[in-house]
This record gives sequence, structure tokens and C-alpha cells, in this order.
Amino acid sequence: MPIEAILLGLASAFRPTGIAAIYALLGSRSPRRSLLIFLVAGFAFSVTVGVLVVLALHNVTGFRRGAISGAIVDIVLGAAALGFAAGVWWQHIAWGSGSAAPSTPAWIGRLHDPSAGMLVVAGVATHLPGIFYLAGLNSIAGARPGLIGSVAQVLAYNVLWYSTGVAALVAFLVRPEATRTTIERVRSWLRDHQREALAVAFAVAGVYFVVSGLRTLT
Repeated sequence: MPIEAILLGLASAFRPTGIAAIYALLGSRSPRRSLLIFLVAGFAFSVTVGVLVVLALHNVTGFRRGAISGAIVDIVLGAAALGFAAGVWWQHIAWGSGSAAPSTPAWIGRLHDPSAGMLVVAGVATHLPGIFYLAGLNSIAGARPGLIGSVAQVLAYNVLWYSTGVAALVAFLVRPEATRTTIERVRSWLRDHQREALAVAFAVAGVYFVVSGLRTLT
């Protein structure tokens, strides 16, 4: 799997809404069941989307890493990431001037006593494909690893993306209270530094993909 896809997968593992949902589920009536349904539903959805996108890109004539079509996708995704980073940083400046800090979505509070359907919806909602996922899929498809290789790499990317949730589930089975405390610390840090972390992450990814695309075109 391309190194950029690995890094993007690891970065995606710390989505603030995903961490907040995991923390809420750890405090639910049936943490193990809730987390398992949440993770399986989200994983099935994002893998399906990932495989369909990669297969679609494979069918684009001449699409590969180093080709003009792949470079254009890199530039578009990189520009989108830079635009998002700029918007987030502007909000960070406004926040420092007295605006409200980012708040956790209200629906996450209802995960303390969720139904199976709510867990499925939450798993999908917290793992909707974003710029990072699309950029990772572009890198995988651009490497042209073949049908089986593409599916395997999409699965590997998603394993990285869901690693925080899987680690929380496994750790909870061994040390439930310590796991809750650790996830709460991560959630609190992301809540307090969400704007800065997002701005930096998207800016770095944006610069990388824009430069990569421009180098291919030139």
C-alpha cells in the first residue's frame, strides 16, 4: 500500500467525532455489543464505498500514479484539503477572539443507550468518506495493484482507519476503566485542539498532493 495511504489511514483513525462516539459507547449499557455493531456497520459501509471507488478508477483509461488523470485528481483533492485547512484555521483565529469552541454533535449524547439501528447509523455517519479517504483511494488506484491487490489495500486502509475503535474494544475487555480514562483523555485533547489539529493535518496532506500532482504534470 502506498505510504501516503498508510499515513492518511492512521490520521483518519483520530477523527474527533469517531473518538467521541467511541467514548460514548464505552459508557453505554452494553459497551461490547454497542462497539461491535458500531464498528462492523461502519467498516462494511466504508469498505464497500472504497472498493467501488477504486474499481471505478481502475476502469478509467490510463488512470495510474504518474499519469495526467491521476495528477489532476491529486491536485483537486490537494486543493480541497488546503481550502478546508484555511477555513478551519480562520475559525481557529475567530475562536481565539472569543467565539465558541467546537461542540460534540448532539446525537452522540444519545449513544449512551442506543438501539441496534442507531448504532448502525452512527457507525456509518462517523465514517463517511472524506478528503483523506478519497485521497487514500486515489493513491491505491493510481498504483494499479490489480483487482485482488486493490481490494486487499482498501481493506488494509480501513483496518488502519478503524484501529482506534478496535483497540478500544480489545482494551475494554481487559481493563474497562483504564480504557475509558484513556479514550476520555484523547477525546478531551482533540476537543480542545480540534481546529489546530485539523488545519495542520489537512494543510500537510493538501501540500503533498498538490505538489505531487504538479510534479507529474511538469
